This record gives sequence, structure tokens and C-alpha cells, in this order.
Amino acid sequence: MKSQSEVDESGARRAESYRERDGRGVADGTNDAAEAIVADVHYCEPPVAGDYRPERGGSRPIRRLISYYSNSKRVKDVSNEVVSERHEVGTSSDRSECTGSLGRRRYLGLVGASALGTAIGASRAASGVSEYTTYTIDPGGTFTQRVSSEETFENVLVDATAADAGVRIVASGSNWAIRNVGIKGRLDAVDEAAFRLQVNDGSTGVFENVYLGDGAVDGGRGGVFVPTSHEGTLYVSECNVQYWPDNGIYASAPGRSERGGEGGQIVIERSYARNNNIAGFRIGTDRSIVRESVVHVDEGPPANPAGKVNARGIWVKEGGSVRVENADILLAHSDGSYGVLEGDDNSVSLAQVLDSEVAATDGAGGRFRGNVETSDVGSDPNVEQPPDVPRSAKEAALGRILPKSVDIAGGTGSDTLEYAFEVTGEIAGTRSTEGNDVVSDGRASGIAVGASDIFRYSGELVGLDVDLPGNESIVSVSVDRSEGRIEFDGGARNDDRLDYYVRATGSIGPASNINSSDVYSDTEAKGYIVNGGRDTYSYTGDVDALRVAFRGNDPDLSIDIDAA
Repeated sequence: MKSQSEVDESGARRAESYRERDGRGVADGTNDAAEAIVADVHYCEPPVAGDYRPERGGSRPIRRLISYYSNSKRVKDVSNEVVSERHEVGTSSDRSECTGSLGRRRYLGLVGASALGTAIGASRAASGVSEYTTYTIDPGGTFTQRVSSEETFENVLVDATAADAGVRIVASGSNWAIRNVGIKGRLDAVDEAAFRLQVNDGSTGVFENVYLGDGAVDGGRGGVFVPTSHEGTLYVSECNVQYWPDNGIYASAPGRSERGGEGGQIVIERSYARNNNIAGFRIGTDRSIVRESVVHVDEGPPANPAGKVNARGIWVKEGGSVRVENADILLAHSDGSYGVLEGDDNSVSLAQVLDSEVAATDGAGGRFRGNVETSDVGSDPNVEQPPDVPRSAKEAALGRILPKSVDIAGGTGSDTLEYAFEVTGEIAGTRSTEGNDVVSDGRASGIAVGASDIFRYSGELVGLDVDLPGNESIVSVSVDRSEGRIEFDGGARNDDRLDYYVRATGSIGPASNINSSDVYSDTEAKGYIVNGGRDTYSYTGDVDALRVAFRGNDPDLSIDIDAA
């Protein structure tokens, strides 16, 4: 990050900077000149002994997951009154001196504690070099940042999960860049757009790999606003904008000649807009383009400041002639109006839609309205998120996509599903994860009550525990790489069927008696358990895929790991 952060006095109070090389974290503060070391503590968790649970026919150790090694330093940057927390996480050989057996409850306690302290919360890259800085906003605070000519603001995660948190990032001038920035948390305080972007005549601005997927509450503003003073060319790429009340990207104002609009060009590429009110993308100046992007409306968006809801796909206005190329647009909700709308009270624009797929279903208004020309346009859009668009604030800050996913769902209010897992690389929660779900240094834990919790990750799966409910009395699933063991277990309350499929990159085979209906090959196993049964397999390598489905009388459970 080359530009200087401005942090509201009542707002962001903490910055965490992480540098990763070859899987080993190296402490790095936000200011190399900072000298005041607040703490330097070596943490090593001793082995936990005697942690057992009853089992039919005897007893066995609770499944092991994690031991950890951490060294934490806090450094105060006196130049801007931001506290930077430095973290060092050792390599696997460093961690071996602390190896011990951690019971599941102990593991959940450790991961939960990491959200409160500095000992565990370090970022760890699976490979290569990765550095990003986290700014955490206090309740009622606002993070502000100005980016001027020739400056770059990059590799930043802004944690806006606190109540009444706001974000205000303004870029203006010539040849600036904002890249690899993620906003975590749905914004409560949104009097203005989170980003305001302007470029001078004859120059460019770059806005790439930005995550704005958590959106804002009813009555807020938009994700990105481009003012009338924009003259140059703004390039937007790999941007994720979801659930904004007043446009995902509002970039038509430079076309408002009656208000002195300067007519700057907007180019939006390989981006994703979902469930934004008013419009996913709104453009209105000559030569502006939306290409290779997805717009999707499948839920009701948040209302704008006037309390109105009208979700358009792409809105072309202000008299500009624009192009939509190779785009996929689907409005599949009654709050959606038109896939591509050309409309303005004061002038006539032109929207040219080429080589695209546009559909409107489930009560949406229609595919097109206004002065829209089409060429080679079908009605079967693929609205999957483009592969290079970040799915989380952390992926954006890292500047790379985490290639693997974990999707855990199930539970009820009375039978809450609990889970915990660890990987050798990075984990990032997505929009589906909640405040009580914790991610820290290659570990994640949480609870689910019906809905899915989805995570992205890199590296290999070290351990997994999923219990329904938390006392494991219905079903549980565990993976322990250190023992090369995968287990599907029905508890004492289980009288239903759990189906499973698992694939390993090495070998797999039964470690205990399995049902005659269960089948396996060198690398795959498929079967089911009923009435409190248990199937256990030995494996080598990594868990490449895991599918679990339990459809009980009330609480359900599903697990989907895609690591291929």
C-alpha cells in the first residue's frame, strides 16, 4: 500500500499486516519506522491428555485436529495512531514441538478464542508471496482513504462487521489504481457510496479485484459511484458487487450534460453483480462498455433511501451510446424489472447488446426495454460467478482466488450443527458465513441452523469434525489426516440414513467392517449408515471430494467439499 490511510478518530483502530513466504509468516507492521513494541510473547499450547468420549464396546480418543505455534508482536504506528499487530507462524517443523492431542471441544474453544486475542490470528499463504493489511472499524466508526494521482491502494481488507460501521474511499486524479481490496461485513452506515472514483482527462484509473459482496442495509447507498467530473477512462475488472440499495456500480453521472457531466468512459469487465437495487451496472457515456460480466437478480434487494425497490440488470441512460458484450443477465425475481433498460427522462441513449444471454423469469418485467439493439443474443444465461472474481474480502485482499470449497449445512434451533476444520493453506469465509463463524490461520469453526456456511480454501485438508447436534448424538463426520482416517458415525438418537461419497488423491480402503452395500475402489468409497452404524476408512493423500447427505425427521446435515 503506497498511499497514507486516513482513519476516522472514532473509527478504525487496528491494522494487521501479514507477509507470507513459502508458508511461513513473517511479522510486518504498517510502518517500518514504528519502534514501540507493546508485546512479544511466545505461545505454545501443551498437549491435552485424557480427553475421551464413550463408545459402544469401549472408549477411544476424541478426534484430534490442531496443535499450534504462534509468536505475536504488537507495534504501534505513532504516525497515524493505528495499532498494527505482527504475527509469526512457524513452519510445520516449528509446530512439531507443540504437537499434542486436542479434543473437539478444546479445538472449538481455541478457534473461538482467536477472535479475541492476537496469539492465533495470523495469515498463512499456501505458496508464493502474499501480503495484505486489515483495518478493523470500531462500532460507529468510518474508515476513510484518499487515493490521488499516481498512487496505488492495494492488498487491504477493511473489517466493517461492527455496528454502524462505514467505509468511504475516494480516488481522483490521473493514473491511480485500487486493487486487491475487500470490504468485509454489511455496511450499516451508508450515507454515501463506499467508493467514489474519478479520473482526469487523458488518463486512466484502475479498479480491479475488489470485493463488495456483503452490501449494505435498507436505506443505504451504492457500492461504487462515478461523479459528473469523471473525464478520463475508468477500468473496472474482477469486481464483486452484491446487495447494494442504490446501484452496484453507479457510473452514468458523467453523461449528465445538464449538470456539467464530463463524459468520461467506463469499461466494466469480468465482474459480477447480484441482487443490487436500481441496477447492477449503470452506465451512460459514449464508448462505455460492459463485457464478459454477470448480472443476476434472484432475491429481493435492499431498498434505496426513498424506500423503493426496482432491480434492473444494466441501466443505460444519460444519452450515451454503450455496448454490452458477452454478458449473462438473469432476472429471476418479481423485484427485477428489465435485463437491459435504456431509459432517460431527458435524452435517448443507445444500448447495443452483442453475443450475450439475457432472460427474465419468475415475475420480472422483461428482457429489454427502450432503445436496445441486439445481435446474437440468446435467453439461456450462465450466472455462475466468473472464475477470477473474488468470493470473499480475504480473497480480494490476497489478490488470488482460493481454489477449493467447503459447504456445510443443516441443523435446527434445538439441534444445532457444529463444525470445525483445518487446512494447510488459507481459509476465507464467504457472504454465507455469519458472525459466530470464526476463521483464523488455516482453521475455521462455527454453527449452522438450516442454512449453508460456505468457505473457500487452499492447501490440503488436515482435519474435519462435523457434529449434529453438537453432542454428536445424531450423526457425526470426521477426517484426521495425521491418522489417515475418515469416519461416518451415527449417534444414539439416529434412526435415519446417512449417505456418503469420498475420494482421496492417494488410496482409500475400509478400516473396519462395512455394509455389503458399501463399495470402494483404489481412491473412492461410497455407502451409507443407518440406525447408529459406523463406517471407517483409511486413506492416504488429500481428501479430493466429500459428499454427505443426512435427511432426518427434523434436523438435516449436508457436507460438500470440492478440492479437485
